[in-house]
Amino acid sequence: MSDPTLHHTPPNSDSVNTKEVDTSMVDIGHLLRDILSKMKSMDKLDNIAKDLDKLDNIAVEVRSVRDDVQTFRGELQGMRDKIYTLENAVEELKQIPNRKNQFEEAIDKTISDMLSTLEYHQKYIETVERQTNNKNIIITGVPEFGNILGSDDVERVMHVIKKTGFEETDEKLNIHMKRLGKIRDDLDDRPRPLLVEVESAEIQKEILMKARNLMYDDDCSNIFIKKDVHFTVRRELNRLKRREIDENENPMNVGFVFKFDWKDRVLRKNGTIIDRFNPSF
Repeated sequence: MSDPTLHHTPPNSDSVNTKEVDTSMVDIGHLLRDILSKMKSMDKLDNIAKDLDKLDNIAVEVRSVRDDVQTFRGELQGMRDKIYTLENAVEELKQIPNRKNQFEEAIDKTISDMLSTLEYHQKYIETVERQTNNKNIIITGVPEFGNILGSDDVERVMHVIKKTGFEETDEKLNIHMKRLGKIRDDLDDRPRPLLVEVESAEIQKEILMKARNLMYDDDCSNIFIKKDVHFTVRRELNRLKRREIDENENPMNVGFVFKFDWKDRVLRKNGTIIDRFNPSF
């Protein structure tokens, strides 16, 4: 019997070819895996490239955001500056009442000082005027022209005073006088009043006491002597008297009677008061 272990079978050519094919297939598989691996790597590279592009876009957006943030910071600082300015303005406004009070107090003090000064001067002026007025008389109705009572105002006044019954002689009666008001065209009809200053209050008082005697003298019955008053009072009385005359002479007032009441110091139109004494001291 032959030994089976010693039996040698020659290789079959078909078997060898199959092994080569298997080896080739394995190599092809490895190659395919390498290709696939490389393809996957290429995909990763593409993804990485895309990610890099995204990063670039993000970087651009970040820079834009940074620019916006910087802009916002500038605007915020501007708002802070405005808030600071407004806070200062509010503080200034809060101080206005105090400043207003201080200003009002200063004005009140100035006005008070001015009033005190004016009051002092007013009292002084009134004292001087009182002393002067105590020697003054007002004579109305003395003609400015003509020789009925004298050739000039001095002679006319002396004539009127003598007609009152005043007993002093010409040498003892020292007087100063002037016409009041502006010169008018109708002087004969409405002569201006005379302001006459005599030597003393006693002489003034005596002349005033005897002035009623003029109504009994034919030449002096329309002449009146009154005590002098403050110039503002005299001006107001003259205004009322002048209005009485003007209203009565106005052609539009036909049928109306205007009368100035010296006692009540009012002007009446057919008995109704239309104006009254209102001096401005």
